Amino acid sequence: MTAPNRDAKPSDHHVVLSLRVTGGFLSGANLNFADGLNCLIGGRGAGKTTALEFLRFGLGLMPDPKTNAQRHKAIDALVKANLGSIDD
Repeated sequence: MTAPNRDAKPSDHHVVLSLRVTGGFLSGANLNFADGLNCLIGGRGAGKTTALEFLRFGLGLMPDPKTNAQRHKAIDALVKANLGSIDD
């Protein structure tokens, strides 16, 4: 293992540090992410996909309803079912 290069230039990309959920199915969840690979591990119905879709929603990366209406509707329904209306 090598020591980190202290003179290295900071990376030119965005970093998601954490996901905190208030309300709904994952209420109280606080996921902190490492710099690098992160894994969500859990049983069926534990909320892995929901957490990922919350990230997508929070980052404004919802599928375009004009080009992928079915996927947009599915994610929108998942968010609404777990957090309530996104219009509130």
